[in-house]
Amino acid sequence: MSLYSIVKKVYKKLFPKAVQDLTYKYMPDWLKVMRNSFVRRLARSAEFDEIYDEYYFFKGEDPVYNKSCQVIAESIVKVFSPRSVIDVGCGPGVLLLALKNQGLVCRGLEYSSTA
Repeated sequence: MSLYSIVKKVYKKLFPKAVQDLTYKYMPDWLKVMRNSFVRRLARSAEFDEIYDEYYFFKGEDPVYNKSCQVIAESIVKVFSPRSVIDVGCGPGVLLLALKNQGLVCRGLEYSSTA
């Protein structure tokens, strides 16, 4: 287990999701830059699946993201008229599902075992 995973687990246990969101929302920009730099440095020691875990892919399953995927899928069909698509790095496949609902043959490739 990397230092990244340890810090991430402790952070998630100490601060509920609502507190994390509020803290980040009201954090000054300079502190956000420092925080993001710290996280990037920690992530260098992490394994791929430690970074891209369930929390990363399924943190609330954002309805705005789901809706935007539907709009993107409609645009792809309208502009390009494809019969099939491949999405490399598809995550949990929300965009692919929206494309499939548009009648396309879809394939998704994702390295993360969680997604």
